[in-house]
Amino acid sequence: MQYTLSELMEKMAPQYEKDKILIRGCVAGLTLYAAQHAAKDPYSPKLAELRSLVEQLACYWGLEGGDAVKLQNEFLQPFDNVIGLVPSGASLEDEIGKYRATTVRGLYRYGMEMVFCQGADCRDDILATRDLINEIACAWDFESTTLDNMTRELEIEARKLKPASDHDPNNPAPRTDKGMDAQIESELTRYAASEEFALDVSALGNDYYCQGLPIPDEAALKAEALADYRKITRSRLECEANGHQFIEHADGENGCGTLDCTHCGFTYNYQW
Repeated sequence: MQYTLSELMEKMAPQYEKDKILIRGCVAGLTLYAAQHAAKDPYSPKLAELRSLVEQLACYWGLEGGDAVKLQNEFLQPFDNVIGLVPSGASLEDEIGKYRATTVRGLYRYGMEMVFCQGADCRDDILATRDLINEIACAWDFESTTLDNMTRELEIEARKLKPASDHDPNNPAPRTDKGMDAQIESELTRYAASEEFALDVSALGNDYYCQGLPIPDEAALKAEALADYRKITRSRLECEANGHQFIEHADGENGCGTLDCTHCGFTYNYQW
């Protein structure tokens, strides 16, 4: 189906408005995260990094309406006020609880936007966004399968953006196995009948609720969870067919370690 530009913009408008609500919540969460750093160290270099990101998000989604004064009054000045007034040693735990899911999902949305709209030029920024999601999740003790899926997908998409000139001739791009689609469908069937699937669907619905967005019906949530799992499974199978790009983390004291694939996120645990 083909659309004119005006028709396409009209169809995109509802999602764009949802994105703007999400990004506002993400900005609030990033401001709180900066306040946590300021409570520990008012001169932390992380503060300037987060302030710059708040400005980028507000401008990218047009939250400031192209008005520099509005940007300053509604986003940057409140950011400065919060980190400037936070008491030393403050935890902010009560406020943070309201923005955990919104903050990481907003960053994920921004990372995927860079994937599709800006491409290889933003590859390092996409990976930095993934790292920030993991950093915030760790600092806020926030774990979920959905969050793991988001960071893994950013990793996968960023790796795909690697310029052709950078490919190692001894490590060619993954090939496609003729039987891969059948294996993916088999794994999807197993996943759809598992308790893990039910938990992921529930977590997705909770993410929408925490963002203040309308919660899709159960069928839509299930379809979204299956689509995410399909992408992750395909990347893992491609790695298995062509060789994982493992990084080893060994624990000599306890005689164990892990091999983590930088492409698909697969982890192998071993012991000696």
